[in-house]
Amino acid sequence: EKANPFDFDRSNVQIDYKVYVPQKVELEVINKFGDVFIEDWVGILMADVQHGDMWISDNLNKADVSIKYGKLRAKNINYANIDITNGGLDMDHANTMRLNSSGSNIEIHQVESLEFYSNKDEVDIREIGTLYGNLKFSKLRLHRLKKDIDLNLKISDLWVKNILSATSKISLEQESSEIHINVINFPHVFSATLEEGLVRLPKSFHDVDSKMLDKGKKLREIKAKYGKKGQGHISISGKKGVVLIKEI
Repeated sequence: EKANPFDFDRSNVQIDYKVYVPQKVELEVINKFGDVFIEDWVGILMADVQHGDMWISDNLNKADVSIKYGKLRAKNINYANIDITNGGLDMDHANTMRLNSSGSNIEIHQVESLEFYSNKDEVDIREIGTLYGNLKFSKLRLHRLKKDIDLNLKISDLWVKNILSATSKISLEQESSEIHINVINFPHVFSATLEEGLVRLPKSFHDVDSKMLDKGKKLREIKAKYGKKGQGHISISGKKGVVLIKEI
């Protein structure tokens, strides 16, 4: 009986390539299954990787990467546009990043400017400059904030653990979300307008003014100040949700 040349176990197929290119050439990588390693190369990267991980060991100026069912590990990217679905990201540093992720675990050590669109993610950022975007059904932990935040949250959790700049501005529009902000050493003006929401402020806040704007909707406005000569601002609005301002 003649053997069928296409009758084989596809799960055991392994195809390995090692490709040498000029160090600064523009590189496009499309890989549907398996891992991709990029070393000793600093050009412009475009990559589409599925069902595998990607490692970038050198500093890149510009990268446009799509990852599905895999994890991207990178050291330093100056300008990054990253799309991750059901995967992960582990990055040391980025200057400017646009990140669109869904169902992923995100770990970033340092990013200067982040435009972030998140859905059902677990996110941990050690240090960030400016953050803006949308969170849906996600959890985001910011350990050190250097500048500003402008976020829209829906059924999400946000922790801001340390605010480094006295002039930071935090603007949050939220729905049914839980927000934790540590304001120690951050003198600021606080305002919140929430419908059926809960706000808790430490006793050290002063000039606290709470008004019921609409009893039927349980719409309340709260204004307060923290510290002396505060140049910072925290502004929160939306429906339901819990806002916990802490001194830790």
